[in-house]
Parts: sequence; structure tokens; C-alpha cells
Amino acid sequence: MSTSQKTQLLIITGISGAGLTTAIHALQDTGYECFENTPVFLVEDLIEKAKDTNGIAIALDSRTRGMDVDTLSGTLNRLRDNDLYDVKTLFFDCNNEILIRRYSETRRMHPMANGREPKAGIEKERQIFDAILSQEYLIDRVIDTTTMTLHDLRSLLKTDYALNGKDSFSVTVTSFSYKKGIPSYADIVEDVRFLNNPHWNDTLRPKTGQDKDVQSYIKQDKNFAPYLEDTGKRLERLLPLYQKEGKSYLHICFGCTGGKHRSVFLTEMTASILQELGYAVTTHHRDMPDSPDTTTKAAPKPN
Repeated sequence: MSTSQKTQLLIITGISGAGLTTAIHALQDTGYECFENTPVFLVEDLIEKAKDTNGIAIALDSRTRGMDVDTLSGTLNRLRDNDLYDVKTLFFDCNNEILIRRYSETRRMHPMANGREPKAGIEKERQIFDAILSQEYLIDRVIDTTTMTLHDLRSLLKTDYALNGKDSFSVTVTSFSYKKGIPSYADIVEDVRFLNNPHWNDTLRPKTGQDKDVQSYIKQDKNFAPYLEDTGKRLERLLPLYQKEGKSYLHICFGCTGGKHRSVFLTEMTASILQELGYAVTTHHRDMPDSPDTTTKAAPKPN
């Protein structure tokens, strides 16, 4: 590791069942050295012994010793003041109804329920975290996994907290279906349901926005070209402003009714525009589960 490069340090916590374990496994797969349930007052000693790595992720749940405002605050303040580390804190949350459903499906006991229904454990756990969440400086980002699949969460962590380029600006362009809800992680949402819908064409219905004939159909809409041009110019102005403010990632989401035609094509086209502007872009088609994420390298910027 370069002496001039800070170690990426992620402190993650959140409601049980909201994705903490999935997050740790995803971060481990991307190169982080991961630790779970280390007492808060031992976190600094642990990090000191693991400082020869590029990335460290530490998961703290509601049962972790020292999981209170004062202990957590003191630890985070000292770590943030240390020039060796780039510290980010993440909190994973989820709707209570979905949490209960997840516990029902897995038949696992909630760790705070003490043999009772998961709802009792969830309510008890939220009381513990309320004090921490009320101190806004403690948590940098809340990630709501209510509408996320495991793939969505892994993809988000992979792009937003990648180690091989953590000093760069990460852009992800996502297509989605309004029927299944707007992605909770969206920074910019574009509604493209005003464009002609290939769904009503019997030949095009089973295809996707990645197929040439579907793309040709959408291009024939008189509103398509002006909208795409305006969107490209708007993002060209906006993205440098986000970078200037210190944002390290941006999620641009295009939605249509079914999430497989118009939104998919606009996602692909926008990614190409941003690549030409010099950004490395990941495309993600949320409601096309068989479509893998694709990362395009930034095109060389003109001299």
C-alpha cells in the first residue's frame, strides 16, 4: 500500500435482518479485511494491527459491547482525526414488515427477541439505535434495503466502496420498473414513461431495451432525441458539481412501467454519454435479473 494512500475504513451497523451479514460478505469479496462484533472500545487496537491493508470493514450490531453514543462517538472522532484512514460509517435499515417477513422465511430467531416474536426484538433494537441515529454526525449514510435484492445490495457496495479507485467518482446508471418501486439508493430519478411503450407491440413485448429493434422503435418517438440531448447536457453540468461537493458516488435511475424497455435503453444511452465525458460508469438493470452489471471504462478526455 502506498504511504500516501489512506486505508479505507468502513464501520457498518444497523438493524438485524437489514443486510449487515450480506454487506460484510460482499465487502470481503471486493478485497476488504472484515471483522464482526468487535467491542467498540477495541476497534482502534484492531485497526492498528491491520493497518497494512487497503480496506477494513468492521460490523457492529446492537449486541456489540460499547455500542452506545459516548463510546462510539469517541472512537469515531479519534479515527476521523487520524490521517491514515478514510472513515465512513454506514447504517443498514429496513421496513419492519419486510424484516418480519425475512425472519419468517428463514425461520431464524431475532437476536434481541429472547424467544418471542421477531417484532418484539425489532422494537427493542430500534430503541437502542434511536440514540445513535439522533446524532447525525455518527452515521454518514443510511442504506434502506426494504426494496433491495441481495444482488442490488452487493452491486451498490461494489460500486460505491470499491478499493481499486476509491479516490475516483463512481457513477451507476440503473433501470427500474415503477411497479416495483423507485430504488431507495437513487440520487437522480428520471421518469421515461412519456416515451412510446414497446410493450404494446406484440413483436417487441418479449424483447428488451438492449435489442436493436426495440431501440429503433423508441428512437422514432419525436420526444426521444430532445430528451436524451437535454439529459446529457444536464448531467454534464451536474456531475462536476457533485464531485466538487465531495460526493464519491452517484446513482442515476431511469424508470418506466415494466423496467425492461424504455428505462433499459435510456440507461444504456446515458452510460455511453457519460463514458464519452470521461466517467467510468456501471450499468445495472434492477428488474432484469438475468442481465449482469456492466462497467465501462472512461473514454480518454480530449486535450
